[in-house]
Amino acid sequence: MNITERLFNRLMVGVVVLGFLVLLAAGGTAGWMVARNQEFTALVNHTYDVEQSLSDLQISLERSETARRGFLLDQDLTFYTAYQTASGRMPGLMDRIGTLTADNPRQQKRVAEAKPLIRQTIALMNDSMPWCGRARWPGRISNSRPTRASKPSAPCAP
Repeated sequence: MNITERLFNRLMVGVVVLGFLVLLAAGGTAGWMVARNQEFTALVNHTYDVEQSLSDLQISLERSETARRGFLLDQDLTFYTAYQTASGRMPGLMDRIGTLTADNPRQQKRVAEAKPLIRQTIALMNDSMPWCGRARWPGRISNSRPTRASKPSAPCAP
């Protein structure tokens, strides 16, 4: 079979056009995959942000409990300041967690259940601290270590 030059040229143009179409499809697929990868990366980063905020909340809770115990045992205002700082961060962290989980109704329900528990925990800790809430231990602080402790001017965190 003898292929004419004209038919050969048409076949070559067709093969080249087909090659370019395949190349365009591969480029489009690669672009789509990059976009999908960015979406998945954003979702993973969002998950890490939520986990980090939960971890920060747990750390603040543990620090406030530890500082409260330290203050009650030692009456050192360094513990009192650490308690105020840690317990003062918790409501903001709960709000941040609520914002980060706004896209998930199940998590929003859990955040709504946890917020009053965190507030109750802070209130209970405040009640056990001198100058906070209802707990008052007149004379104990000033008589136990007058050089290291004095009544703070600011109230405890809410």
